[in-house]
Amino acid sequence: MTLTEISIKRPAALAMVFLAIALVGVILYQRLPVDLLPSMNWPWVSVVTVWPGSGPKEVETMVSKPLEDAVVSLNKLKHIRTYNRENVSVMVLEFDMSADADVILNETQRVVNAARAQLPDDAEEPQLYKSDIGALPILRLAVSSRLPGPELFTLVDQKIRPRLEQIDGVGQISLTGAEEREIQIAVDPEKLKTHGLSLSDLNQILAADNLDVPAGKVYGRSQDFTVRVAGKYATLEEIERTRIPLPAGGAVFLRDVAAVTDTIKADRSLARLDGVPALGIQIVKQSQANSVKTAERVYQELDKLEKQYSGLIQFEVAQDITVFNQESIKEVQRNIAEALCTVALVLLLFLHSMRNSLIVLVAIPISLVSTFISMAVFDFSINLMTMMAMGMVIGVLVDDSIVVLENIHRWLKKGADPRTAAIRGRNEIGLAAVSITLVDVVTFTPMAFLGGMVGNIFREFSAVFVTAVLMSLIVSFTITPALASRLNNRENLEGEKWMRGFSRRFDRWFAGLQESYRRLLTWALDHRGQVILATTALMIGSIMLLPLGFIGSDFIPQAERGEFAVLTKMPLGTTLEENNAALARIEAYLQSLPEVEQVLSIVGTQESEHGLEDNPRLGNLQVKLSDARERERSTREIQNDIARFVKAIPGMEVTVSEIGMFGMANALPIQYEVRGQDLDSVQVAAEHAMAVLRTVPGTRDVQASYELGAPELQIKIDREKAAASYLTPGEVALALRHAVNGAEITRFRTGEVEVDVRSILSPEWRNDPSRVGQIEIKNHAGQMVRLAEVAHIERTSGPSTIQRKDRERLVTVASNITGRSLGDVQADFDKAMAGYTPPQGVSFYAFGDVENMRTMMSDMVMAIALAILFIYMILVVLYESFAHPFAVMFSVPVAIIGALVGLAVTGYTLSMFSMIGLLVLMGLVTKNGILLVDVTNQLRAQGLSRREALLAAGPLRLRPILMTTMTMVVGMLPLALSLGTGSDMRAGMGVVIIGGLISSLLLTLVLVPVMYTFTDRLAREKTVVPQEQSAPLEGLGGEALAT
Repeated sequence: MTLTEISIKRPAALAMVFLAIALVGVILYQRLPVDLLPSMNWPWVSVVTVWPGSGPKEVETMVSKPLEDAVVSLNKLKHIRTYNRENVSVMVLEFDMSADADVILNETQRVVNAARAQLPDDAEEPQLYKSDIGALPILRLAVSSRLPGPELFTLVDQKIRPRLEQIDGVGQISLTGAEEREIQIAVDPEKLKTHGLSLSDLNQILAADNLDVPAGKVYGRSQDFTVRVAGKYATLEEIERTRIPLPAGGAVFLRDVAAVTDTIKADRSLARLDGVPALGIQIVKQSQANSVKTAERVYQELDKLEKQYSGLIQFEVAQDITVFNQESIKEVQRNIAEALCTVALVLLLFLHSMRNSLIVLVAIPISLVSTFISMAVFDFSINLMTMMAMGMVIGVLVDDSIVVLENIHRWLKKGADPRTAAIRGRNEIGLAAVSITLVDVVTFTPMAFLGGMVGNIFREFSAVFVTAVLMSLIVSFTITPALASRLNNRENLEGEKWMRGFSRRFDRWFAGLQESYRRLLTWALDHRGQVILATTALMIGSIMLLPLGFIGSDFIPQAERGEFAVLTKMPLGTTLEENNAALARIEAYLQSLPEVEQVLSIVGTQESEHGLEDNPRLGNLQVKLSDARERERSTREIQNDIARFVKAIPGMEVTVSEIGMFGMANALPIQYEVRGQDLDSVQVAAEHAMAVLRTVPGTRDVQASYELGAPELQIKIDREKAAASYLTPGEVALALRHAVNGAEITRFRTGEVEVDVRSILSPEWRNDPSRVGQIEIKNHAGQMVRLAEVAHIERTSGPSTIQRKDRERLVTVASNITGRSLGDVQADFDKAMAGYTPPQGVSFYAFGDVENMRTMMSDMVMAIALAILFIYMILVVLYESFAHPFAVMFSVPVAIIGALVGLAVTGYTLSMFSMIGLLVLMGLVTKNGILLVDVTNQLRAQGLSRREALLAAGPLRLRPILMTTMTMVVGMLPLALSLGTGSDMRAGMGVVIIGGLISSLLLTLVLVPVMYTFTDRLAREKTVVPQEQSAPLEGLGGEALAT
């Protein structure tokens, strides 16, 4: 007894089994986390080492190189990239995707700890961070208040930040635009000299004077007392009255040699929302947290905080990436619902039965809901990829349902009772159905084993797709025939009563269509050479669209989010105030544009892929536009407008970037690495590459990562003079750093808040380059030595950042693109650079999206090749022939014709999503060939000649092929037309599927029968073929010939 017969005979048991599956699936669905992208293994580790007072060259030599030497032996390490900036070294380690992120973090920590002794003594401990693509910034807030800036920072930092950090799912809180309070002791070195004091003497005295010291306990008869010396400063006046002992005896007050002020730290940034000063808050979620739920909990806490501090502070949401996430996922869910309705309408149109539509509306959701169980088991989330897989798989599930119901419907028309029709209709195509399902499985199985970013992104996609397809096969063997046996009967063969008139007219029209197709097929079989020649010409013509430039190529198309970032950079040495004035001009222009809804401006801080970079000459404007349906210009047009405006601001460099899927400004798509040991040679090659890139049409914001010209005062210590003066170079450097950069010597408590106390030279000394040589340092003998006596001071310039990769100097040349595809710009640049010979030892490497695109293309080609091989193997098993599968396989190239023509006509590019569309297309169009060849072989087995079988099989399978194709085409239209949020990113996939299905429908119905004549002859050459004859046939053949 078959599974179908058991399901029909025991409907109650069947109902309970699938009801339990559905209930479990619904419950688990509600517990699944929601995110934009799947959780990914991202084996990158960052090592951040702060060395206060150091320049990029010193950081490179003294910090980065020793760390590079230490980590180079780590297992599975692919690349080492270091960023050497003022005061900090950032080293990024990229490991092979197969590496375990936790293991490599521990191993890296071990080797970095071992190398700590080789780093400068006054460098801070290296901090290690595991790169986690799941820990993303989900919210950017702006806090406005009537409080002064320092008080607002204190309130947010001491009261509000801890409340937000306690929220379930929140990982990290960052503040920008902060005016952090500081007690500054501005020392006059002339007065110190008069009293025989040095700055280091003063620092030691102040640090020792501001103490709360426990002194033990006093044990009384009835009570014990803790003894504590309360020596902390209570007021600024107490600090000023601190007595400073003099070497010659006596003492002076601190106010006699320094000015004590309550001020703001020099390292600061400014933030504004729509021109109103504010404090920026960036909220990063935890790796595995549900981004939507986390954002909801944050909003609830913000409401409580606003009520608690009513009238004092106000929160404004500058960016919420979960809105785009939710809208994108909702759009996919709408596509799923639309596809279900489309299936029901197509079944009603072709089979004229509401009952069959109801069967599909029951069977397909059960197949989908069951996948939630597997998602929970494999710890998947509800994200763009899993939802997209469900939307795409409906086309496959539709095929299964349509093929089964159409075959059952045909048996009912032959006179079978509903139960017999359900059993025979299902069993008759059982092997073909299993083969079709296996074709879908093997089409997507290779994707689960791809590496790199593509494998990470689409692993959950392929797993959900395969699970749903396998479940659909079970449903088609059980629920579909069971419902058909009870809902269908011979009385409703002509359709519902209210549409029988339409049903008769439709059947007459369809019979005419079958006859027309039979005549076309007859002509094709008589002119096989012409059919093959025409198809070959179309195939070659469509492929030529790629090299001729009609179809561009991209990595991931940019979604129309209505958000972008304007990243600015002023000349080296620009002050925060000067930069602020320049950014205010851009703000004013942005706010004058009718399409702009909101502008968040941050002066002095810029976000990059490696975290926040603080520099007074940097700026960052996050721009939010009105809804795309309410404005005439696209995001890209507005960006080009802003880029033109900024050119009028002297000295400003600007990068206008889209906000990517992770809520941050995208890295520039065109990136090339220029690497070598000699920095001057690398820079020469980089300047040539920049000049060439500027000439390539479609480039914008061309820039290089290397900048020469940061003004420096270079202190060259004379070791002999220093030794003669009883000083070491380290002591000189430390004393100079404390004088110019200051030293945090203690903390000052006011109420519950502690503020840093910094000693530093007075502004007229530290801001005058001519006075640096007059700074005095106390030696071991207690004598004061002027800096100019032991060192030579030169005014020079140096790089603001030195980058290295794989232990070579690196300059990255990058550019934005506008109006052209990534592949076209990259191809033109490569062609222009082909004749250039770089200096010896210098090499060029593609990086960023260019490298990702190349890797993605090669990975997808490999996946498609493996899928074709696996499909062929499945077909060999199905037909027990090595020749017949080739007839079916010819449905794949004819589908590519429509796919490429569709991309050329619509202007979409060959990208990651359109390549996925090609993969989906292979499984869909192969089914049509399987149905044709499978029925033809059955007819041959019943005695028909090859020609008679082909002429009968084509019209017989025309109805299900038309139904499945129409359903998928209509279901993909909303995606192809970019009607919803985020759909423009995936629109190329819809275009590929629609174009491929249409061309496959028009050509497969002709080409596959033609190729079958060749493969069948080849398959039968070495076998004994029975005499061909025409005979009355039972089942398939008789009706086919009758039609």
